[in-house]
Amino acid sequence: MSEIKPGVIVGLGNPLLDVISAVTHDFLEKWNLKPNDAILADESHKELPEELKRHFPPKYIAGGSGQNSLRVAQWVLRKCPNACIMMGCIGDDFFGKCMEARAKEDGIKCDYLINKELPTGSCSVMTTDSGKNRSMVADLSAANHFKKDFLLSKWSNVANARICYATGFHLTVCPEGELEMAKFCSDCDDKLFAFNLSAPFISQVFGAEVEKVSPYANIIFGNETEAEAYADLKKYDTKNQTEIARLIASEKRANENKPRVVVITQGSDPIVCAYVQAGQEEVKVFHYPVPELKKEEIVDTNGAGDASAGGFLGKLILNNCDLSEKSIRDCLRVACYTAREIIMQDGCTIPTHDVKEL
Repeated sequence: MSEIKPGVIVGLGNPLLDVISAVTHDFLEKWNLKPNDAILADESHKELPEELKRHFPPKYIAGGSGQNSLRVAQWVLRKCPNACIMMGCIGDDFFGKCMEARAKEDGIKCDYLINKELPTGSCSVMTTDSGKNRSMVADLSAANHFKKDFLLSKWSNVANARICYATGFHLTVCPEGELEMAKFCSDCDDKLFAFNLSAPFISQVFGAEVEKVSPYANIIFGNETEAEAYADLKKYDTKNQTEIARLIASEKRANENKPRVVVITQGSDPIVCAYVQAGQEEVKVFHYPVPELKKEEIVDTNGAGDASAGGFLGKLILNNCDLSEKSIRDCLRVACYTAREIIMQDGCTIPTHDVKEL
């Protein structure tokens, strides 16, 4: 393994303060929310945070999907301080300062754009069924005002990275910046671009932006519902996860001389992985078993997908960005481990112990 330098992974996403509450199904129905979903807040959710505080006292954790994944990747790379750099927009307020301090405690470098006019964004995370399901309503606020010009002013982060990671969520904020980063990675032999489908509504509402970015992705993460939404966007007439993964992997890549790996998680069911090697067209598919986790060990599934992606990317750096099947399986092993550990915590809380599956 070659020396790992600071900034080997740079992430583009929406830093949010997670407000986590265990609620009832009746509460979700009152707010017309699904038990396992992620949406953007609108006017109808204006009073949601306050009602959560009144009836279901929350816990506050530094979050946001992209930031969670980078915090987990940094956990994998704990011996390499500032291996991960997070970019996004926060407010000039107490919550923003607290979130940045917590992220730095986890070892990542924060290169935030500071918005002086809007508060730091937040995400109401409502868990049900003893943490098995989570419904998320994100109020982006300051996070919604990240600018491409700021990204360009910090372009050395992108230029020095081995992996650039972006969420589908960020396509609702600064799609032009995400596309710029994706294209740059595609043109560089020594960089990989990783993209997360993030939530079904991203493909459903921001499908045009997804279709612009996805050809540049060397790694695509998603769960079964996100994969189905993407398949609908592409008019793939199937809901079979194995077939969806194969079809995504076989899509035309902007740079055919670089690989494509598709990782679809299915909760406790086996992960579906499809991949095509650089310069090739043949797609190979395999299923990776997820180690059993007892029901009583589950505390909160919020952040499990983020932790899985972060674990995969962290191990991929340790494997010198090798995307052979052997290395992919290695990365999935660590992804399962990090997701399992996060599920046993409140929110995406990084455990104090080292990663034991490297």
